[in-house]
Amino acid sequence: VWLSQRGQRARIATVALVVAITAGLAVPYTLQTAALAREYALPDTNLLLWQYADASLPPEGKVLMARDSRTHLVWNRPYSGYTGATAFDWVHDDNPQDGTPQSAYDAGISYFVVTQRDRRRIYREAEAFIAQLWPLKTIRARPSEAVGETTTVYRMVPPQVMTDAAFGEAITLVGYDLSAETASPGDALRFRPYWHAQQTPAANYSMFVHLYPAGDPTAIAAQFDGPPVSAARLPLTWTDSGEFLIGADVTLTVPDDAAPGDFVLAVGLYNFETGARLPVGEGDRYEVRVVVE
Repeated sequence: VWLSQRGQRARIATVALVVAITAGLAVPYTLQTAALAREYALPDTNLLLWQYADASLPPEGKVLMARDSRTHLVWNRPYSGYTGATAFDWVHDDNPQDGTPQSAYDAGISYFVVTQRDRRRIYREAEAFIAQLWPLKTIRARPSEAVGETTTVYRMVPPQVMTDAAFGEAITLVGYDLSAETASPGDALRFRPYWHAQQTPAANYSMFVHLYPAGDPTAIAAQFDGPPVSAARLPLTWTDSGEFLIGADVTLTVPDDAAPGDFVLAVGLYNFETGARLPVGEGDRYEVRVVVE
C-alpha cells in the first residue's frame, strides 16, 4: 500500500510538473499573440496616407515617389485598394535632385512623398533637394498609433507670399497665393490661404474673403464665405501642430462697373454660430492690396 501511495504521489508530481512547464511555455506565446493582435489592430501608415491625401490635398498635380518605396502603389487603385474620392496621378523618380522643385512643379508635379527608409536607402543624395520642399504632414509609425514606415508629404513649392498673421490664439495664416495684384473690371482673382494651428482650434470657424474699395469695407464688391480649407478638414480636425494646411481655392470676380483705384482683399475667420470674428492684430481681418485699373 505504501508503495502504491508513493507511486500515486509520483504520478501527481509528474503531472503537476508537466502542467507547470506547459503553462510556462504558453505564457510567451500568449503574450506574443496578444502583441500581434494589437499590432494588426493598428492602422497602417499607408492607410493614413490615403485618408490624409483624400481629405487634405487638392488634386492639382502629380505625386512623386520612389519606384521601390513602400508607398509606390498607394494611389494605384487596382493594386493598392485605394478607395478615396480624390484621384491622384503619380510619377516615380529616384533622382529628383537632377532638377529643381520649381522645375518639377512646372512639369505638373505638386507633391513629394517619402518614407524615412527611402531617405536612407534611395534618396541619400537628394537631401539638398528635399530641404527646399515645403513639408505639409508627417505620418508617424509609433507603438500604439500606427504600423508601417514614418512618411512625410511635401509640397514642391511654398505659398507665393509667406506671412505670419495670427488669428486668435491658435491659428496662423502662414502664406497665400494670389493670381494677380492688379486687375481690370470683369477679371477673376484667385486667392488661396495656407494655415497652421498651434493647437486645436476652439470651433469650426468659417472663412470670409471680401473685396472692397480701400477705406470702405462696407462696400463689398465680391465675397466668399465657407470653410477655410474644406468640408472634410474643418478646424476641429486641425489636431496636428506639425501640419500645414492648403486652404480653400477662392475666386472673386471684379465687378464690371468697378471704379479704378486701390482695393482691399480681406480674409478673416469667424464663428458662424455667433458671428464673432477672430482678432488679427488690432483688427479682425488680414488685408492684401489689389489695384483695379
